Amino acid sequence: MICHGVYERFPRLQVAYMEAGCGWLPSWLHRIDEHLELAGAVEASSLTMSATDYFKRNCWISTECEDRYVSDVIRWMGDDHIVYETDFPHPDSKYPGATDYFLGLDSDLVPDDAKRKILWDNAVDLYRSAPRPRAATAVRDRCDARRILGAYANRADARVRGGARARRRKRRCHPARSRRSDCRPVQRRRLRCRGD
Repeated sequence: MICHGVYERFPRLQVAYMEAGCGWLPSWLHRIDEHLELAGAVEASSLTMSATDYFKRNCWISTECEDRYVSDVIRWMGDDHIVYETDFPHPDSKYPGATDYFLGLDSDLVPDDAKRKILWDNAVDLYRSAPRPRAATAVRDRCDARRILGAYANRADARVRGGARARRRKRRCHPARSRRSDCRPVQRRRLRCRGD
């Protein structure tokens, strides 16, 4: 994605590389930077930044609780684009003690401020779930919530009604119980939110 100019063409695109650890990142990006220095004019002439700079701007990476190499990534590119993963439900996961394990890492390896950012602040930034000012958006949020929840409730009701209807139709259409003329096709309506 870096070498083919995806991040150059879409500078606001955010990509997260999850469930792969992060210890590989410094050496891999160093290798790409080196390759672009040697052959970039021929192979990737449209790029205006180094691979490392593209990654720092557009990409996120996750760390597992026991990944001691996260300290190298923090030292190399900072702690702004690292998020935390527990690797649950994989069998090698440290869950349910994964967070305690991560918090127990030596502060010389991962400072406490970096732990806070990795466990909380960076995920908020990645998923854009920063809280908005309450007074300015309270009414709109309430209306949006009602609309969204109402749409989901309508869909759930339709699924239940549709399932019961299908079971009734199946009983009516059973060859031993009824004639073919008793069967009626069920028309399905597409449910849409009022705001759509």
